[in-house]
Amino acid sequence: MAGSRSSRGRPGDASFAAVREVLQLQSRSPALSRFSRLFGVDPVTKHAAGWYRAAAAEVSISVMLADLGEDWTILRSVATAPDRPRLDYVLVGPPGIIAVTLAHHVGQRVWVGERTFLAEDDLLPRIADSERDADSVAERMAAAGCPSPVTPCIVVVEPAGLEIRKRPRDAEVVHSRNFAGWLADLPRLLAPSAVGLLASAAQDPDNWPDIPGQPADTADRLREFESLRRSVERARRRRLSWIVVGIALSYGLLFVRSGVLAAFGVHLAFPL
Repeated sequence: MAGSRSSRGRPGDASFAAVREVLQLQSRSPALSRFSRLFGVDPVTKHAAGWYRAAAAEVSISVMLADLGEDWTILRSVATAPDRPRLDYVLVGPPGIIAVTLAHHVGQRVWVGERTFLAEDDLLPRIADSERDADSVAERMAAAGCPSPVTPCIVVVEPAGLEIRKRPRDAEVVHSRNFAGWLADLPRLLAPSAVGLLASAAQDPDNWPDIPGQPADTADRLREFESLRRSVERARRRRLSWIVVGIALSYGLLFVRSGVLAAFGVHLAFPL
């Protein structure tokens, strides 16, 4: 069941919002010159650098979720209500149902209180929104004959810092780097038969509102992002290579100069 998703959770959607954004920003920037590529200039523009980090985190989270195993069912980009953005993920597994929202705050300091979510100086309704979305998922599962509590989880993507002064009553707030560990540490509350019933209900498209999604271009976007990531890695290796060459040349010149001075000293000490 791992990696399966509802047909309402169409690809090319919220769970890869940062991938779409960084590719869009990159498409507006001029291509690097041959000289720039030779010297390993980073192909990601400064304006897109934060989105690139967020996109890399999105892809890592997607890969991690796909590797959870057969005990889990993963639904991506789930529409819960006409007036709400799609949930990035709904996870169904032995710990129960988890409604996951990715909060992109790359490079920002995030402060969390019981009912407060501050990103830098911005007060955001993320906790209330995540709880509302989780309630919508729970209502739809109950209507499908599979009542179950749903845990709202806000995954904060690559913040400069995440300080949780007081945990929210219902929602969980997790750093993107700690998300895999947080999932692994959750208690296994449900028997396999109960997980199977919940997974079947979650995968039934009739249990979700039929809200039109975006074009199914996720595979193309991910291939394009992977190409960009390879370019970034090549540029990084070239910069390192030039650093090594520079160090080698510096030491080489030092050795040459040392050799010349040594020869001159020998000539002074033992003139012909």
